[in-house]
Amino acid sequence: MYKLGIDVGGTNIDFAVVDDKNQLRSGHKILAKGELHLAIAEGLAQLQKNHGITLSSIATIHLGTTLAINSLLELKSLYKVGLIRLANHSPDFPPAYLWPKTYRDAIVVGYRNVSGGREYNNHSRKLLNRDELLFRIQELIDNGAQSLALVSVFAPLYSDDEIAAAHIIRNEFDIPVSLSHELGSLGFIERENTTLLNAALKKVLREGFQSLTQTFTNLGFKGDCFITQNNGTLFTLEEAMMFPVKTIASGPTNSLVGACKLAKCENAVIVDIGGTSTDIGMVVDGFPLYSLQSGVVAGISCNLLTPDIATLAMGGGSIIRRDNQHYTIGPDSLGADLFKKCQTRGGDNLTLYDVGQILKFQPNQDAENIMSYFLEQINQELVSLLPDLNSQLVLLVGGGAENIPSHLLSTNVIRPPHYQIANAYGAALSEIAGHVDCIVQFGRDKESELAALEEKAKAMAIQNGAESESIRIIEKKVLPLYYMHEPMYRVLITAVGPLQTL
Repeated sequence: MYKLGIDVGGTNIDFAVVDDKNQLRSGHKILAKGELHLAIAEGLAQLQKNHGITLSSIATIHLGTTLAINSLLELKSLYKVGLIRLANHSPDFPPAYLWPKTYRDAIVVGYRNVSGGREYNNHSRKLLNRDELLFRIQELIDNGAQSLALVSVFAPLYSDDEIAAAHIIRNEFDIPVSLSHELGSLGFIERENTTLLNAALKKVLREGFQSLTQTFTNLGFKGDCFITQNNGTLFTLEEAMMFPVKTIASGPTNSLVGACKLAKCENAVIVDIGGTSTDIGMVVDGFPLYSLQSGVVAGISCNLLTPDIATLAMGGGSIIRRDNQHYTIGPDSLGADLFKKCQTRGGDNLTLYDVGQILKFQPNQDAENIMSYFLEQINQELVSLLPDLNSQLVLLVGGGAENIPSHLLSTNVIRPPHYQIANAYGAALSEIAGHVDCIVQFGRDKESELAALEEKAKAMAIQNGAESESIRIIEKKVLPLYYMHEPMYRVLITAVGPLQTL
């Protein structure tokens, strides 16, 4: 039986089939045109026709996607969000604090403070009021809210009010609800930001994956389908649609892992050039280098564990415009319409793909200047990530990597075999996880309590479908919360293992 990795990008959908020894057996890419489930069905038909692989021979499907990050970068397919703060003592700053104005205007329609929420000691100043809550939510809906974000100050410690409020809302309104305690720790601003983004992104993932499970079933697939999340591990389609923000770095994470596996190396910088964006990150000792701070997504501080990735809103399908003597690249992209609307295919739009095609066949100073500018933007990110860049292996992957002229690349930059489908290959290699993220006050035997939490993470991984004999701990962080009245710690533990095979 095989595992099938599918990477859904803004321009292309990539497919990679691996065997039980994680060896790549076949792979290809198609344009991400039309409805997602129909496009994937077309790619699966090509998989059978060209490689003789049917869904009946596939044990599991692992989907990686850049739908969430592309939706944010292009401000498309996002819900308008209303924010409810369960706190009479709410912070003085407005929601979407320090967000870029374009994102704030596109996502947040307003906010309301209502009774509820707890203090650090679980004391409630004023109990949650059902009538007040429903009245304020109706106001937000009347102002255009299509999705709701619920936030209270100490919800990661005491989540009862958020859960009770969500129950009331779901009984009265048909509207998606995101709860902050399910998405972050005590840092209020970052957790609120993460909850707002999650509420906005529910639209794009619901639209993208709604019909996918039925399509797989209709085509004869009888196994399990998973989505890769920000830490490179797997969760279900249902979980992904509930927590789309957890997929926001899915594509780049898969690319980091897949690129190094294809190049047979443990340490490298990876540059993944897609049709809409370019992602840059590092792998150290076989694992992605994670950010030591809260993740920053599209200039917004979030409470997410993500690889330390820089994203440029520039890719092969990015539209190029001339402003006096200067050119701009993106941020808008032709996406799946690239080969219908770009200039070298008879269209009216000059794209980065066109520039690469021009340089393949003839010298052109303008084209060389544009491509050099694009590579300069990448290089600036590389230098900030790793100042001693010339001594580091750089792997160039993704569909857009083929479009870069070799004479413009440094000698330490290589394109590994099958580099075009590194994302899908990385997705196929993803493992199942159990994750513990909790706030604790340790007793006298701290090590025993930590060991018990490790066992809890392992048990969760087994329950999720991991092989018990192969589970290992890949993350263990104990972070003191200095601002608490009593000494408390945030503990993050992740256990992973390969999916159990039948």
